[in-house]
Amino acid sequence: MRRTPLEVEGAGDLAVGMKGEIEVSIRNKLNRDVKNVELTIVTPKSMRPLSSSYFIESLKPFEVGIAKFRVEVLRDATSGSYRFYIIEKFDLGDLEDLLCVVEASVYIKSGVACFDVVSVEGELYPDETGEVKVVVRNMGNLTIHNCVVELLVSTPLTIAGGSTLSGIVGSPQPGLHFIGELNPNEVATARFKIDIDKDAGAGFYPATVKIRYDDDEGYTHESNPMTVFIEVREKPLLNPVTVTAITLIVMALIAGLKFARRRR
Repeated sequence: MRRTPLEVEGAGDLAVGMKGEIEVSIRNKLNRDVKNVELTIVTPKSMRPLSSSYFIESLKPFEVGIAKFRVEVLRDATSGSYRFYIIEKFDLGDLEDLLCVVEASVYIKSGVACFDVVSVEGELYPDETGEVKVVVRNMGNLTIHNCVVELLVSTPLTIAGGSTLSGIVGSPQPGLHFIGELNPNEVATARFKIDIDKDAGAGFYPATVKIRYDDDEGYTHESNPMTVFIEVREKPLLNPVTVTAITLIVMALIAGLKFARRRR
């Protein structure tokens, strides 16, 4: 091995139990071109490379190139700075397939919680109150506690009912739904009552979902707001009540006609 003309520096947004990307900057320190740069990453045992090689066609003098490697941080890893190695193979003028090994480091954060809205379902019609079901998934690697899903809507939709503190301990609370504990990759359904204005047109209306939760140490956090869309449908001409009323009227007419025929 020899002293490398390629200076390497690592960076990345990695967390315990998550997949992420290590970004490696490579700077050509020479005043001549370096060509056919093949880079291979060697990670510590706490990481598993998902893409281990990267190719850069050429680097001009003092040019900086970027190589990216996908890795998975194992669940039993701890937060901190980790060293990894880059095996460099490159051509320098008439010299081909030169090999060098360089060391770099990247920081791994402790476990994180992140969320995804899987679906938003409901049958909503103008001038009625309906239920919306919001299905959320814990996409992180932490079990979260005292999880509360909040739904924020705007005109022509409003949250039905008034607010009570009891919603935080399990009873229904307008705009908030208490879930409790949510494990990694687990899904849960939050239900909300929605009033729809009588003048609302059919279509999809934006709303915001936020999740508040406690971590294992008891600290409270709030997720980034997630935009969802709630559908309002055209009001059907015939609803169950109307159908029942029409059925009763028709039955009464038939009975009346039969009675009239008997009297003849």
